[in-house]
Amino acid sequence: MFAKFIQDRFKVFLSLAAVIIIAAGLVWFNSGGRWPQLGGGASTIKENLLPKVSVNLTSEQQIKFEEAVKKYQDQIARGDSQGERTMLRPYLYLGINYESLGELELARRAYLKAAEVNQASDIPWSNLGSLYQQMGSLRLGKEALLTAVRLNPQNSLVWQKLIELYFKMNETEGNIEALYQKAITSTDSNIELVRDYALYLEQLGRHNDAIKQWQIILAKTKEKPQLDGIKDKINELQAKSK
Repeated sequence: MFAKFIQDRFKVFLSLAAVIIIAAGLVWFNSGGRWPQLGGGASTIKENLLPKVSVNLTSEQQIKFEEAVKKYQDQIARGDSQGERTMLRPYLYLGINYESLGELELARRAYLKAAEVNQASDIPWSNLGSLYQQMGSLRLGKEALLTAVRLNPQNSLVWQKLIELYFKMNETEGNIEALYQKAITSTDSNIELVRDYALYLEQLGRHNDAIKQWQIILAKTKEKPQLDGIKDKINELQAKSK
């Protein structure tokens, strides 16, 4: 009886193995002969990105951008034999001109190629952060901008773009405030970022916290007309906080 039990279990095992092999074959076939990459998190989510948009260009502008595309394509074709790392600028400008023509998917490919040939540059990822938003994905835009600030934490303009995106995505006050603080720390208290943070705190009714930010700006400001304006702002907030 025990031998019969073992024989039956072995038959079940073989049946299950056959099902698994068939299922695996279907996955391989449906993936175009490639095994799909495994992974979790947001990066594995597929999104329907807008490939192109209609742009209102004059015929002269259309010709100008198309000629620029051809110019940078030729530069890339000539430069590839000398090493792709020299191709950052042509790929960036190729992407910019595709974007100007409304060819968003072609621009995306050019920016990704720029990021590939110079993996230390934050500029391709900053451009992708804006482009993905045009293509309909705030999530991918956020991922791209986070990559950009990781590569170059001192770039205040990218921090500003990321903060604006947080507002678009209706992030929590806590997340927005944490991002402001990280941006300010990373950029050695960039005045534009500190001012925006002070205005945000004032909007929340946190006048004393806003005053602290204006005091940082006051300490970094040298021109008298601006100094007077900042002092007036601090006095205004002090009156509101009473």
